[in-house]
Amino acid sequence: MINKKKLLIASLGTVGGLAVVVIAGFMIAGPMVYDAKLPNVLNLIEKKVPGLNLSYEETSSGLFSREGIVHWSLPLNEGNVFNLDELSGNTLLKVVFSPFGVNGEFHGEKGGTIDTLLEQNLISGFAYQGAFKVKALLPEANLAVKTDNLALGLEDGKCSVGQSALYASASSFDNVDLEFNAAGFNCKSDLEYAGQSAYTVKLEGLNVKANPTYINKTAGLRSLTFGLADFNADFSTIYAIGFSPEDDVHDPSLREYVSMQRVGAVLEIEDPDKDGFSEVTSDGSGNFAFAFPFVEYGERQEVTRFNDFKYNFSLGKVNLKELIKAINVPEKEAMVQALKAVGNNVQFKLNNLSSSYKNDGFVINGTAGALIDKEKFRVKDIHADFDVKSGKEFTDYLVRKEHSDLISSSLAEGKITFEEPYYVTEFKLKNGDVTLNGVPFKADADDED
Repeated sequence: MINKKKLLIASLGTVGGLAVVVIAGFMIAGPMVYDAKLPNVLNLIEKKVPGLNLSYEETSSGLFSREGIVHWSLPLNEGNVFNLDELSGNTLLKVVFSPFGVNGEFHGEKGGTIDTLLEQNLISGFAYQGAFKVKALLPEANLAVKTDNLALGLEDGKCSVGQSALYASASSFDNVDLEFNAAGFNCKSDLEYAGQSAYTVKLEGLNVKANPTYINKTAGLRSLTFGLADFNADFSTIYAIGFSPEDDVHDPSLREYVSMQRVGAVLEIEDPDKDGFSEVTSDGSGNFAFAFPFVEYGERQEVTRFNDFKYNFSLGKVNLKELIKAINVPEKEAMVQALKAVGNNVQFKLNNLSSSYKNDGFVINGTAGALIDKEKFRVKDIHADFDVKSGKEFTDYLVRKEHSDLISSSLAEGKITFEEPYYVTEFKLKNGDVTLNGVPFKADADDED
């Protein structure tokens, strides 16, 4: 009679033995494949980057590990701003083969013209390092690259730059995640205009996420997310237009100011249809402030602030590949190329565009569309319908005092109404005619002035 317990133990032992053989085989074969394929991988990278030269020098070899230095160089055009024939450097690469996977790490090594370049530009503390992991059974690759804090010397000032990091993971060409984080930078000029630094620029908390794709030899993008904690720039107008601190100018104290806080935006692109067209949606928010000028004749001016700014829209349909081409063609061909990049029936939906300004603000939502004649390359049947609310204080900001009669006349004609604290209207465009609250609108010469 068969002893079931012994049979089970024997079966488990056999399976376990096979597993050990498979694991050992993978760990032994891995380094052999690595040695054989590494030159091919370097050659492939060289072909993708014109002029790039890569070579590998092995420094250590173990049963389940490899260590070496990748020497790289890239020729530079004659008369380049760096005054160098080539940009070159060294990267130490360590690879360890584990059961069903490969782990590696790398970092920059001394040597090459990149060290000369850093010294010439007064950059100190620059260093990069990274790690990667590749899984064999469940296809997945992970990469992390980090740079350390560095000090950057400028021609007329200096910058301190915080750490940054790039993360990437992929399980297939159509499932890739990228993320970039930067602590930020703080730059300040050594020059002074009217007792103030020529410029101070500060950025904190930058985050960018992307989901790129590569399907049928075509690169694409599913989504893009942008985040920024804080940015502000305060600079001398006199410096910006090219005057030195010693030049005799009318107002040496003149300055400008820009600020952005808690900014976030998301762009999503649906998978393209058979013709390559996709619907694009986006929403975002943030707080913005500016003053032009910020300082005049030594006195600080009022800062214009748009807090709680928000937007949300959808656009369909767009061929992003063709749209990118429109950016690179000559100006006379740009319109034709741009029409190729949109569908025959373009629809734009603005779900929300709003912001607060002082005690009120504005709110806009609505739709717009147009038909595209691809044969004659023209736009026809343009139509739009938007509901607009503009707060009294925001409207006063937009309309100069000398044109304040436009508001009273528009109220009298019914083009706008007042619903505390907003001026309200419905803007419509159809067959080339514009109406406000159903009342025909025509801009006359006086309004344009």
